[in-house]
Amino acid sequence: MVLMSPALLWGQADLTLYTYDSFNNEWGPGPVVFKRFEEECKCKIKVVAPGDSGSMLNRAILEKNNPRADLVLGINNSELDKSFQYGIWEPYRSPKMDRVLKMLQIDPEHRVTPF
Repeated sequence: MVLMSPALLWGQADLTLYTYDSFNNEWGPGPVVFKRFEEECKCKIKVVAPGDSGSMLNRAILEKNNPRADLVLGINNSELDKSFQYGIWEPYRSPKMDRVLKMLQIDPEHRVTPF
């Protein structure tokens, strides 16, 4: 999971999430994951799936100065450097980060959160 804004605060009424299309298809994990997340955070997720991970990243870069997504899920590791160069991420350290294996915590600045 990669965050663009601090809007992931529990209790916010609506969150706009960008993800890649195969994550959000009926055979992908998205529908089940998003439903459970909505129940837990008491919010509604508007899912936008503009295509593959690269298309999603390009959209986030184009919207850098006026982001429309509260969070972005699914930037692959090969695109992380590009995303860091454009400075599109807001740092966020999950309170559950200690549960994540250290080898998966690839960004000490907490611009991205592994999922």
